[in-house]
Amino acid sequence: LRRSRSPPSPSAPPPPPPPPSPRLLYPKRELLSRRLEQALLKFPNLTRLHLDSHTIDFIDDRFLRALGSACPNLKYLFLGKVRLPVRQPLVDAVSEAGLASVFRGCRRLEEVCVHCAPNIKSLPASLLDLSALRLLQLEAPSLKVLPVVSPGRLRSLRDLRLLSCNALPCLPDSLGDLAGLTHLRIEKSDNLEQLPDSLCDLQLLDVLVISSCYWLTSLPDDLGQLPCLRVLELDGCGGLLELPGSLPQLHCLERLVISRCGNLTLLPEDIGQLPLLRELEISKCNRLVGLPPSLPDLAELEFLEVSDCSRLESLPDDLGRLSVLKTLRLASLPNLTSLPETLDQLTCLRELQLEDIDHLLGLPEPVTSLGQLEKLVLGLSCSPCLPETLGALTRLRELQLRQCSGLTSLPVAMRGMTRLERLVVEGCEELVTLRLPERSRDRESWESAEAAGAGSGSGGEGRAAEQREHRQWREQQGRQQEVGVIAAAGVAPPVGTVTDGLSRLSLVNGSLHSASPLHLSPLPTALPPPLFSPLPPLPVSAPSSSWVVSPCAPSPPH
Repeated sequence: LRRSRSPPSPSAPPPPPPPPSPRLLYPKRELLSRRLEQALLKFPNLTRLHLDSHTIDFIDDRFLRALGSACPNLKYLFLGKVRLPVRQPLVDAVSEAGLASVFRGCRRLEEVCVHCAPNIKSLPASLLDLSALRLLQLEAPSLKVLPVVSPGRLRSLRDLRLLSCNALPCLPDSLGDLAGLTHLRIEKSDNLEQLPDSLCDLQLLDVLVISSCYWLTSLPDDLGQLPCLRVLELDGCGGLLELPGSLPQLHCLERLVISRCGNLTLLPEDIGQLPLLRELEISKCNRLVGLPPSLPDLAELEFLEVSDCSRLESLPDDLGRLSVLKTLRLASLPNLTSLPETLDQLTCLRELQLEDIDHLLGLPEPVTSLGQLEKLVLGLSCSPCLPETLGALTRLRELQLRQCSGLTSLPVAMRGMTRLERLVVEGCEELVTLRLPERSRDRESWESAEAAGAGSGSGGEGRAAEQREHRQWREQQGRQQEVGVIAAAGVAPPVGTVTDGLSRLSLVNGSLHSASPLHLSPLPTALPPPLFSPLPPLPVSAPSSSWVVSPCAPSPPH
């Protein structure tokens, strides 16, 4: 029988089965939807409803219609994103008809956030009847048209956020009729090319954020006519060629951010006429050549950051006239040749960051004159040792050394940094030895030494002067904590932190690695020579894959 059985004849493969309907994909969807409808009937006074990605897959238009009829007092509605398993068709959880049912039934809505409407192309007209609406946030990639707002409609709307509206070519001219609007945020609208001129009619607009609108080529010319604008952020507007000339007329502007505007070459010349500007951030503008000369006229500027501008060649010479500047960050400026000589006139500067400035070799001399600095971040090509004048920064609390190629040791003058709390060393591949100030020795030992010195009969005045120096030194060292000893042989682990010493000491590797072991030892503090002698480094050997932390035993006074 086995031999007489003929092989099966070849035939065409069967056609693929039709894709299952959403109801078959989710067998419990019908049951869950009914249960949610029944639950809504039990809460007629419900005011807040938040549906996240774990439940939104099972919400359909029938549920939204039930929501509009069962919860007339609803004030807050959040519909999150649809997150379905892989290889399953997308279920449009929210449609235009469903939203219309909610807007018609819930007339008291104050906040509406919709993130699960990928196929909605227009918004229902019933949205305009929500007289109490204060916040409207939409994420609709297929949205093409916004409803035309007539005067008096949506009079309570304060915050409008349009996110990922990629198909939206423009905003309606009736945008200016939203008289109460204070916050406007537009993000990831790829097809948006320009903003309507009626935007300048929003007399109460306080915050304007435009992000990732790559085809936006211009801003309204009368942008300076917004009398209440405090925050202006332009991020990811690669097609923007210039800023409007009326920008310096924003007399209430406090924060200006210009980031990832790759075609922007110049800033307005009269930018120094912004009387209340406190924060200015310019980053990733690769065609920006220079900053306007009027920049030092910003009398209230407290924060200035200029980073990732590859063609920037110079800074204003009189930058020191920024009398209230507290934070200055300069990073990734390969064509910047020098810093202004008036940098030492920034008497209020508390934080300074200098990183990835190729033409800047070593620590600039004006920096060491900033005695009020509390945080210093350096990432420069340095000589084998930083200048001894670094010790003049006696108020420094945090010092970060990042990618300082050529640096092999720290200056001895760092023992004058009695307030140093945090030291971060990262990417300094040639740095082998760190020497840090030691904790004050036992107070009784100093007192006995002073008593012995005072008991000797000769040189009374000299002894009294030495006692005063000892006392001042003891009070100064009393503010420091015990510093441990860290040793690593070969390649150290990624991060090591000492919390027994400074409040934080971080050594990050591939930052610190060398053929010889790394030693971290106490630094001899400046003491009067008759009584004290410097302490030698304390070498500690350790396996190549471990870190050793041990307290420094104080040596008795001579």
